[in-house]
Amino acid sequence: MDDESRRELFERQTAEQFEQIGRFVVEFEQVCWWLRAGIIFSLHRDGLKTQSLAQILIDNRFMTAAPLIEAYDAIMTETGVREDPVQKEVLDQASKEFRTLMSERNKIIHGHWLIGYAISEVQDFSMIAGFKGNPSKTQGMSFQHLPTDVEDIKCLVERTKCLGNLLMAIGSLLTIQASEQGKGKFEENLAKEGDTWTIRTS
Repeated sequence: MDDESRRELFERQTAEQFEQIGRFVVEFEQVCWWLRAGIIFSLHRDGLKTQSLAQILIDNRFMTAAPLIEAYDAIMTETGVREDPVQKEVLDQASKEFRTLMSERNKIIHGHWLIGYAISEVQDFSMIAGFKGNPSKTQGMSFQHLPTDVEDIKCLVERTKCLGNLLMAIGSLLTIQASEQGKGKFEENLAKEGDTWTIRTS
């Protein structure tokens, strides 16, 4: 491979790596937005009059991803949404997936990436190098490995999109339930594939 071809390949592959990391970060924040919307929808159904009062709390700088999902889960329980077994199953799935993606997001955001570095002998730049320090009381110093292939990050992007769509549907269905008795049932508007609830496509 000549130098010009090598440079073009380097630029193309590293650009895609940066792009997919950015896409994952943006999609994750979109999911956080749907959690905030879900909280506001729930408060409206319970009599909230001034939406900005709720937004002051959920958009405050202390309301990062972890306390946000905790608040969302607690509100879904307190308002009785989890009393329906299907709704509980869907909400538990969404909560578990969010926490998994949150862990991946934290590693990716706070990790040390080595994208854009390569010795002259390297002819393929598709593999990503990176790590995140993980000191702890029990293990002392250890390291968490970051995704090594752009396809792994693409997978995270798609999972995050699916979760955002599910949370959007949950909020819509709960709003319909509050205004139209007998409508908005989860099992009639969502599809279960194996153990996973998804948006019904037909």
